[in-house]
Amino acid sequence: QQALEIYTKVYGKEHERIGQVLNYQGMLAMKLGQLDQAEAYFGRAAEIFKKSNNGREFYAHQLSNMAEVYRKKGNYVRAEELLQEALSRLVSSVPDSRYTGIAQTRMANSLIGQKRYRDAEQHALAGYQTLEKLGPAAVELEDARQALVAVYTDLQQPEKLKMYLRR
Repeated sequence: QQALEIYTKVYGKEHERIGQVLNYQGMLAMKLGQLDQAEAYFGRAAEIFKKSNNGREFYAHQLSNMAEVYRKKGNYVRAEELLQEALSRLVSSVPDSRYTGIAQTRMANSLIGQKRYRDAEQHALAGYQTLEKLGPAAVELEDARQALVAVYTDLQQPEKLKMYLRR
């Protein structure tokens, strides 16, 4: 909160650095299970990045972050809507970015939440492949692997399941 106050005094309310601080606060709130606060932080950050000339990728990432909040609240349909917009922006501008891989995996998890496993498969694979290119240290790669395990378990595809159980 202090960082936000200081940055606001230095840069003003609409600067990208304010959006970055709000994003960090949203991530922390989400980790602490404070989902309403996280949603508010991500929403405000999205407003800032949407107006910014340099923030298009960050705007899409904020949509993805808000979608994750909705998914955690059990609102899978709203999460899917936000992720559709985020992915349309990310795939067209930065298809191989970390943010794109994260959004693809989040889309898979939102579809899994709706028990739409066949639809989830393509997003889980795309997320896994995108994140795998970034290296095995990508924390989000484990989320993508788990989504694939859930998909192939439900679809009863043991050969594909084996590929992701061993990684």
